[in-house]
Amino acid sequence: MKKLILFLLFAVMLFQGCLEENKKTIVVFNKPLKGIVKEIVGYDYNIEVLAESDIHNFQLSPKKALLLKNSVLYVGIDRELEDFSPPENSLYMSDYIERGDNIHYWTDPLNSLPLAKKISEKLGNKYSKNYKNFEKKVYALDEEIREMFKEKRKEYVITHDSMYYFNKRYGLKSYYLFSETSTSTFKISEILNMFREGRVKLIAREKQFPKSRIDFLREKLDNEGITYREVEINILEENYLE
Repeated sequence: MKKLILFLLFAVMLFQGCLEENKKTIVVFNKPLKGIVKEIVGYDYNIEVLAESDIHNFQLSPKKALLLKNSVLYVGIDRELEDFSPPENSLYMSDYIERGDNIHYWTDPLNSLPLAKKISEKLGNKYSKNYKNFEKKVYALDEEIREMFKEKRKEYVITHDSMYYFNKRYGLKSYYLFSETSTSTFKISEILNMFREGRVKLIAREKQFPKSRIDFLREKLDNEGITYREVEINILEENYLE
């Protein structure tokens, strides 16, 4: 009996593996885009990610190029960021929103909706219901964020300039310690004065960067006995909207 159960379990696993292999593949540039695509297609497609972490210095490997070649759809952020020839069947988030120099478009939750709608249209009417559900989810999150910041301070310090579109949407302002897109980083003396004056009380540390990136600021604040709050954020995860 035990051998029979083990055989059946093995058969089920093998069958599931075959189903996975038979699924068509959608390739996305980063994990947040995978989260958006997954909201629309569920588990109907394999979803492969090109840039697992560093999106600014991504280089397309032969293995990833093969994934692109065999995909039924590619979903990217911006053609200028993704410096490689995309498949014919491609969608870019920047094509459906107000484009800017900062490429972290997805940090504004509402920026995900035009792309999600295009994905659902591209893949067929069966996904229109999923889009409607996703739309409700995003608008609910938007209301939750607006309510969250209604009575709170609007300024904070962050590791680098990744939250431009989020800040723009919700009337916030961040002071960043370094930037990939601008030379206008803020001097540590300016940031310290903001904490001293009580204008800023929050440090948002991005998970993709080592803690050492803000150690010098933390040390100076601690030495002066300045009270602050530090939170960790991760804008590069699949579930970034959560």
